[in-house]
Amino acid sequence: MSKFESLSEIQAVLGNWQESVYTPDVLTPEARITRMFEEMDEVMDALPSCDNHKIAGELVDVVIVALGAIQSLGYNADNLIYEKIEVIFRKYNPVINQELRANGHSSQSAIDHQKQVWNNTPC
Repeated sequence: MSKFESLSEIQAVLGNWQESVYTPDVLTPEARITRMFEEMDEVMDALPSCDNHKIAGELVDVVIVALGAIQSLGYNADNLIYEKIEVIFRKYNPVINQELRANGHSSQSAIDHQKQVWNNTPC
């Protein structure tokens, strides 16, 4: 198997494979999101092992199921992730974060402050 250039490409390949393996009732957004929580349980089960490779493998399972859920909702993962990263960078501005920390805020307190400001900012 070759490496992929984008999440969209992975989505397409996985989507084709999943449609050939699973029945439509398993490919609904609800079923996929339920499956994602099951995969998260497997991540939690792997944590006590302290086996980073095993934990990372379980996290990849979560990502794969999440990509399928995103696709079943009709969205492109590349675009959504790009949009989300833009929001995160605006919401948690690194310059403001550094200023807050320089003024005595802990890392978490600076994040919490920025989140509160974001949530109280009108559209």
